[in-house]
Amino acid sequence: MTQHLLAYNLPDVLCEIERGENVRTRSTFPFHPPVPKGMVEPGEESGDVIQGEYHVDVGLGSDVGPAQDFEKEKGEMIPGPSGTIGGIVDVVGADGERKRMALTCYHVVRDVFEGIGFTASADGWATREVVVDGSEVDVIDRNVMNTRTPPREDTLLESPSRRKHNYTMQDLANGIEIIRGEHDKRTDPAAKQRLHNELACMREEFDTKKQFFDDSKQILGRPWLASGFMPRTNYNGRLDWALIEFDDEDRIGNNMMPPQEHWPNHRVSSSIAGFNLQGMISCQDEEARKEKVFKVGARTCITACKHSALLADCRFADDARLGVEFSSEHCFVYSSIENYGTAPVNCGQRGDSGAFIWTEDGMLLGQLFGGLQTETLTLGSVSYVTDAEEIFKSMNEVAEGGYEISLATDSDDCKGGLERQRERKTAIRLLVLGMKMQNVLNIVHVESDVATKMLATMFIPKPVRALALASIVLFIFLLLQLSRRPRPVKEPRVVYPDMKTDPNLEETHEPAGHLWRPDDYAVDNPNSPRINATILSLVRNEEVDDMVNSMRDLERTWNHKFNYPWTFFNDKPFSPEFKAKTRAETRAPCYYELIPKEHWAVPNWINHDLMSESGKMLAEDGSQYGAMLSYHQMCRWNSGMFYHHPALKNTRYYWRVEPKVHFFCDVDYDVFRYMQDHNKTYGFTINLYDDPKTIPSLWPETMRFMEAHPEYVKHDTENSRAWLEDKQRRPEHNEKANGYSTCHFWSNFEIANMEFWRSKAYEDYFNHLDRAGGFFYERWGDAPVHSIALGLFEDKSKIHWFRDIGYQHIPYFNCPNSPKCKGCTKGLFTDGEDFLFKEDCRPNWFKYVGMG
Repeated sequence: MTQHLLAYNLPDVLCEIERGENVRTRSTFPFHPPVPKGMVEPGEESGDVIQGEYHVDVGLGSDVGPAQDFEKEKGEMIPGPSGTIGGIVDVVGADGERKRMALTCYHVVRDVFEGIGFTASADGWATREVVVDGSEVDVIDRNVMNTRTPPREDTLLESPSRRKHNYTMQDLANGIEIIRGEHDKRTDPAAKQRLHNELACMREEFDTKKQFFDDSKQILGRPWLASGFMPRTNYNGRLDWALIEFDDEDRIGNNMMPPQEHWPNHRVSSSIAGFNLQGMISCQDEEARKEKVFKVGARTCITACKHSALLADCRFADDARLGVEFSSEHCFVYSSIENYGTAPVNCGQRGDSGAFIWTEDGMLLGQLFGGLQTETLTLGSVSYVTDAEEIFKSMNEVAEGGYEISLATDSDDCKGGLERQRERKTAIRLLVLGMKMQNVLNIVHVESDVATKMLATMFIPKPVRALALASIVLFIFLLLQLSRRPRPVKEPRVVYPDMKTDPNLEETHEPAGHLWRPDDYAVDNPNSPRINATILSLVRNEEVDDMVNSMRDLERTWNHKFNYPWTFFNDKPFSPEFKAKTRAETRAPCYYELIPKEHWAVPNWINHDLMSESGKMLAEDGSQYGAMLSYHQMCRWNSGMFYHHPALKNTRYYWRVEPKVHFFCDVDYDVFRYMQDHNKTYGFTINLYDDPKTIPSLWPETMRFMEAHPEYVKHDTENSRAWLEDKQRRPEHNEKANGYSTCHFWSNFEIANMEFWRSKAYEDYFNHLDRAGGFFYERWGDAPVHSIALGLFEDKSKIHWFRDIGYQHIPYFNCPNSPKCKGCTKGLFTDGEDFLFKEDCRPNWFKYVGMG
């Protein structure tokens, strides 16, 4: 085996990925309030931290681990491994009694059995297990655990696992210390109050999660059946499964896919999100081998992978002790999804063992139980998956007493099977157009003391190896040739019959009138000319790197001169990592605000069944994010909630900045002072058409509001209504949107006076729309809502085109012709496909309003 391994330039690899790297040896650390049960030193990887509330019910993708710590040398304690509940199964006895149990891997739960000891590696970080011959765990390893060998009372498992709980609590404790330090430094009462509120929220979360464990709510149950390590599949694959019997029926969840809000980077054309797993197909089936497949793990959540069409001959560390030569395992590797790329990405990480692998139609294919990581393997990282049919066949054989074990479903109509899968393809089809995977490369670091866990080798004939090598050489050669060719620059084009030239091709200057220059704007100057304004961003913890890039651009081009504060909003508490990374990008104050639940939740007058059906229809029509609940919530919050947040009570102006945007031009004046001094209400850079399918009733509802409140509408000589109602340039849009041109200011960039949103006219308008339900029954965005209100209720002279601010939000640009701009082709509207040019609504704005 070793010779084969070295022949392919593969190092020793770690296969059981739940234990063996970066487990700290200390069992406690000092901080107050008192240490919760089983506290250990923190890990650095965010996948170990549980965001949001702990849940009583568990199901597909929940984490699981032993409900105890384990003694190492010198009496030190470590937590056991943490794995994944693949899903819930039905266990029906001969008397017809039905139980539901959780399915995971045997190696995830086996530490609860007597007979395993642990020793530390030389550096004290990793651990090596030692199994006592003839012990309880040795017997199960060599045989099975069946219904004739009931578990002891103390063989308890838990979810969340203490491993993740420990990391989560330490993460919160660190965050509390950071915020407390910031609070003590501040002298501004408003800033201290904001930090005080944030500190209170974090302490409440800490206390709630601590109480969850103190009340033993994490206790899940005991192993009921387990495969051990000796049984094999019909293709000589290792069986590694365990069933957990629940102690409390309230903890039983289901096999539902994660809800849509957990798929932020997946574009889904049908509602597989929230869908129930449906039966099984086989890893060995030829059609199944060609499927794109996905897994939901407790560590890396949703990742895509594909069958490698190879069987790997593997030898595990336990196999030597048990006298087993090797096993043959199905390999799953990274998937090159459309519009994503071909970089190798792991299918699973430590903590994902036990996760179900399922097809794009929601059919169960297998269960992930291990993997290998090597930097030299052409295919990238490999995950090993046991055929689902083999697992259920084995469970039914091990269970004695007439038990029948099958995948739990919520409908008798869901029988599974390959034939049903083929039938359902016409009804439910998942099309992944783009996927941003988490960076999961190089996550299994093989330590010297655990490298013997597995020896793996893939027997590939020499002609195939030669062909593969030649292909790699050819690929590298072509890549080098392509890299030498100059990349064509997309020239700006004008395709507007009513606009002879793009105004951005003309020389661009700063706005006319008095401008405040960056004098006396030092961050610690209490008498600076800064006014009550902020840079505002709604952003998630996982978007921190993209947010940092946006911050760097704006700080470089503008804010390092003026030092206006950054205010970040999230519906979940910000992580210490997010706070540390963003604070490092600016000298200005940073504030981190939690959105009140009543501002983010779906209103009680919304019919949830109708909302769900409407989301499915939007998705079927190809409306981006139509079935994503969090997107609807975001649009509503940006439309009529954000300016009510207590943190903005005394703030008048804001500049909205999102992750993944770019700024290209030096701006040498205070834009907020410009807005105030020149009586401007709203500033934009990009002006687009919207998708009429998402807003068919927005304009009719607006007309009803105007009929009820004509006093709010500006005279036609003052407003921008003609821009809103134009039907000459794109008459089909006006027709589908029932009278609305769909022209709007692209609100990912907006500099605005919040007093307009707080006005009675806008508040009454928003409340009218909110009650109509279009934020959830359709996909009304904040961009058209803001734009319509501005076009009707505000004087058009108070709306300003910031033509001198170079800006990009993929795929559109605002690129001025100015020596102050770098990295942006003057006059460029988009570097995308030609059809995108027709989405530009600036010609209408220039026609009806002008360029002021």
